[in-house]
Amino acid sequence: MRINIYFIALVCFLFTACISEKEQSSKTVIKTNDYGVLKGLIELIDIELLEYEGLANQMKIPKKVLSWGDDYVYQNWEGDMTTASVFILNEAFEPQRVIQPNSGGPGSLREITDFFIWKNELHLYDFQSQKFVIYNKNLNDYREVRSGFYYNSFAVTDSLLVAYGGKKVQRVGEELFPFDLMVLGDQFRPVNYFKPFDNGRFNGSSLNTERSLLSNGNEVFFTEFWSDTVLTIQKDKIMPAYTFAYETPLPEEVKSARLNEIITGMMQQKYVAYEKGAAPYHITDDLILYSFGSKDRLKNGIYNRRTHKSITFRDYDQTLLEQLFKPHFYENGIYTTFMYPYEMLDYLYNDLFIDVKVDDKLFAKLQEHNPDGSLVKVSYSISNEF
Repeated sequence: MRINIYFIALVCFLFTACISEKEQSSKTVIKTNDYGVLKGLIELIDIELLEYEGLANQMKIPKKVLSWGDDYVYQNWEGDMTTASVFILNEAFEPQRVIQPNSGGPGSLREITDFFIWKNELHLYDFQSQKFVIYNKNLNDYREVRSGFYYNSFAVTDSLLVAYGGKKVQRVGEELFPFDLMVLGDQFRPVNYFKPFDNGRFNGSSLNTERSLLSNGNEVFFTEFWSDTVLTIQKDKIMPAYTFAYETPLPEEVKSARLNEIITGMMQQKYVAYEKGAAPYHITDDLILYSFGSKDRLKNGIYNRRTHKSITFRDYDQTLLEQLFKPHFYENGIYTTFMYPYEMLDYLYNDLFIDVKVDDKLFAKLQEHNPDGSLVKVSYSISNEF
């Protein structure tokens, strides 16, 4: 049966509008004008120089890192995903296997758009061919599943698999699916749809493509650009969880502009006096690490989920801080991120880590290395005592 796209959009609009006042009032406001300092809150746990000379042209800053048993799955950050490889690393972060995009043949992937661990299996997704290639733990056996849908990113919990579809009204057979946020079921097909596709303005999450979906424990979150709201996703509904309140918010006439006009205006500093675009980098039981503002005026902060207090940092180079505030994974209260040696040197030169004495040999090696083939693994903790 053919589905009328406008009817679906109207139903979804009414569904969103009918969220109860109680649910709306349950949104927690994250204030971005409570300024403080990062020094003293952050503690460096470990710095390790990883040298991949044999993979100098492949091993780069990751887009995503997930733990998989005692191993890690690591995907390069590349503008062109047709060249982005996935590495299986052991617990010492030594490469054990490389999975690269290729064309033709069983198990091939034109691009590795995103990946996730589900039921202890590695799922690699190819946007171009709309299929999953799924490996078991020994990496010798795999199977393929074609979904028939376009997805851009995924977030998983033990019981929930959520996909973000991006800016594309999808046609499957004679049916139109004008949604970009979906809960998936068997064969990775949608079983519930949220957030209807907005053909007029788009939803703005292109500004935060790597942060559109986040998971923590049994929670999945989605950042809605236009409303500055973080939604929590459940199997059969979505709920507003957090909303950002700015010191200098965008005026109404700017809010009504199209996405490309706002982005252009920010780049040209036309809206330099205003703030927009907040989104979390990482969410734990205790803290939300977030950023907001345009690229050249990016601000970073922390929100304490237990005390409901937030701090926006004023004591550090914010462009550089963005790299540290993109932790690639979180285990046992410790954040771990990856960067190039010269980036790590900037943190040390700027004395971000208080009372840290880096080994002289390591410091010398950091100064010697070019970006290709060398990464620094940085582990740190953030105090939740505020």
